[in-house]
Amino acid sequence: MIRHFSGRTRRALRASMFSNLACGFLTCALMLAALLMPEASRADRPGPFGLGIVLGDPTGVSANYELSAQRSIDAALAWSFGSETGFSFHSDYLWHRANLFQVDGRGIHAHYGLGGRLININNRDEDKTRLGLRLPAGLNFDVNRGTLQLFGEIALVMNLLPKTSTDADFGIGARVYF
Repeated sequence: MIRHFSGRTRRALRASMFSNLACGFLTCALMLAALLMPEASRADRPGPFGLGIVLGDPTGVSANYELSAQRSIDAALAWSFGSETGFSFHSDYLWHRANLFQVDGRGIHAHYGLGGRLININNRDEDKTRLGLRLPAGLNFDVNRGTLQLFGEIALVMNLLPKTSTDADFGIGARVYF
């Protein structure tokens, strides 16, 4: 028997499947992070490139490249579930403020920046591609001498093309640095 689902039901099914896939990917990423963590006696810091996952809106793969202790470039290739559902790519130039405050002797760092977002919106009425400016701000917490980084971020988005509108991105995630 062939069932026909409405557009809204198909989108909900796709979102559910993607959510399950994202949870599985996060589990694998965290297991990989545990395997790649250096011994506690290792004094050297990992490399400047971090790769991981971000959960929220959008949900997907996150990367960060540290240019210096105060600056980095981050990017995410993800799927957006919010008011604008679709494939999303963003990249930001970030400034960091180290040790914003301390928890158990470890610093929690802040970041803020400027970037861009490209999203291909999938909806029943029409498909649109939007391009906009992105203003992110968030917090980072380095685990095990910076090998594993936990982060949270919120970003205001000003879509410029094809028409002007506003949106927000938010997420929490983890990256492994090597």
